Amino acid sequence: MIALPSGIRSRFRKTKILLGVVLAVALTLAVFDWNWLRPSLERHLSEKSQRAVKIGDLEVELGFSFEPTVRLRRVYLENAPWADTKRPLAVAGEASFTFALKTLWDEQRVVTKVVLKDAEVDLEWLPDGLRNWRLREPDYRGPGKYKALTVEMHRTSIRFARPGIALDVIGIWNPAESGEAVAQPDSNLSTRIDFDGKYRGAAFAGAVLTSDLLTIQETGRSFPLRGHVTSGKTRVDADGTVADVLRLSAIDAKLRIAGPSLLELQPFVDLHLASRPYRADARLRKKDDNYVVEQLQAKIGATDIAGELSYRGDRDGNESGRPMLRATLRSESADLADLGVVGRPAAKEAGSERMFPRSALGAERIKSIDAHVTVNARKLKSAAMPALESVKFSADLDDGILNVKPIDLGVGGGHAIGAITLDAQREPASSRVALDFRGIRLEQLLPTLESNGVSSGSVSANVQLSGRGNSIAAIVGNGTGSMSLNMVGGRISNLLDAKLGLNLGKMLRLTISGDRAIDVHCAAIAFDFNNGLGKSRAILLDTEQTRIEGNGTMNLRDETLDVLLDPTQKKPGLFSLHSAIRVQGPLKHPVFTLDKNARPRTAADEKHVQCP
Repeated sequence: MIALPSGIRSRFRKTKILLGVVLAVALTLAVFDWNWLRPSLERHLSEKSQRAVKIGDLEVELGFSFEPTVRLRRVYLENAPWADTKRPLAVAGEASFTFALKTLWDEQRVVTKVVLKDAEVDLEWLPDGLRNWRLREPDYRGPGKYKALTVEMHRTSIRFARPGIALDVIGIWNPAESGEAVAQPDSNLSTRIDFDGKYRGAAFAGAVLTSDLLTIQETGRSFPLRGHVTSGKTRVDADGTVADVLRLSAIDAKLRIAGPSLLELQPFVDLHLASRPYRADARLRKKDDNYVVEQLQAKIGATDIAGELSYRGDRDGNESGRPMLRATLRSESADLADLGVVGRPAAKEAGSERMFPRSALGAERIKSIDAHVTVNARKLKSAAMPALESVKFSADLDDGILNVKPIDLGVGGGHAIGAITLDAQREPASSRVALDFRGIRLEQLLPTLESNGVSSGSVSANVQLSGRGNSIAAIVGNGTGSMSLNMVGGRISNLLDAKLGLNLGKMLRLTISGDRAIDVHCAAIAFDFNNGLGKSRAILLDTEQTRIEGNGTMNLRDETLDVLLDPTQKKPGLFSLHSAIRVQGPLKHPVFTLDKNARPRTAADEKHVQCP
């Protein structure tokens, strides 16, 4: 024989002793009649919970992993006296609980697996934290003392009610081959769960095929799931895998949602939605707090949407510590009325003549997230802005600074190209707008002009404006910069030209003989602004027969205008009025009046604005 060193012989003896102890414990657990302790356990739980607790059989096993499994048969647990139903808390043919050995002496014990067979369970969680499944400390409202990781159910129903979020749902577990299957079952989809309930007053129901074992929390292990849920005429179909149903730590699934009206989603989302039929298909992937939506194809009303989105909410994984949203969205045809997603309706703002929103920008929300978004809508329809024809832009939000660049808006047959910057780091927030308008058709921008006999040539405009404030109205109201508009060519109704020139004789003649169009040589409007107060640099309309020049002010704070127009007839008529026209009042709806007190034009005034 080979003699082993004394140190090795000592360790070998200790190992044999440890194995002997483990085997002795396992043998004791196997042969010990745990039903001797059952009456004591029943009395203990009944006294602590002040409810009837009955257990028909008690057994404890020690598996190969040395994790103890407590198995109970013919279980009856009376419900809490405050529960909303007289049904028992639990009735089960069999219930088993496998514990993580190393946590048995911890403050929170981990149950690695729960198995229920032929069971009916009724769970209720009140808004104040009271839970009917707590037996040893029924009035305890703090964090759970036990944490379940996985669950397996056979011929079992579970009802869960949580009035604090207006949720009440019941699920029934059965073998997949029984009853009408959701889809053709396979070996990985051996269990069928039928469920129905209410959330915020909206009824829903559905069915899924899945595996026997479901992960609950903190496992990271996925299981297959295929099924659907309906609410009214809205239906959601899903096919993929999920992990940890209480936290949804991982998702990889194809989703389809469709319904006759987005309004049916309103109980489930905190938004006001348009009443439009819709459908959407996408692949959703989630890992912890990070989401990816791929292969998005959606139709809302007449609007189509395609693209990809991602949201990284894992602050620890971001250098900035802020969530990150990325989105690339495309649409061949979009109607803003279809996309009517707005916040909760606010009270009607005083001053209906206001053009610019006075609601707060929400600077803190802007600073709480980073984003990169690209949008390209090739055809765009908006009832509020009928001249808007398309939109294309990229937006970057980084540490409270939003840069929208480049912007390309299809407007009135032309384009508005430029950039917008919003800096929410400053208090109050500051903004700068720089837009060039090219090739605009004025009659498309202002349709009422066409009905009055105006058709335009090429209109160009430029806006350079910066300001500070906590709302769009405040920023514009403190704006400094300039606005200008120029038009070369175009046509105007001869009757309208006579009205602008205050030529009463020509107006009468044209009314009798008929109107015709005449050429517009040029038109120009330009204002310079300082802290929201604008002074005209140029106001001009020059036609074949009339030249109108003007001057005045524009107040962006009050959103008012005060401009004096001085018409000069190139061929004065017998019944021409020698008067100026005052345009004043709200920008949205100014009022035109004759101003007979205006000083007549003299030769010294003839420093004309020149056509471009």
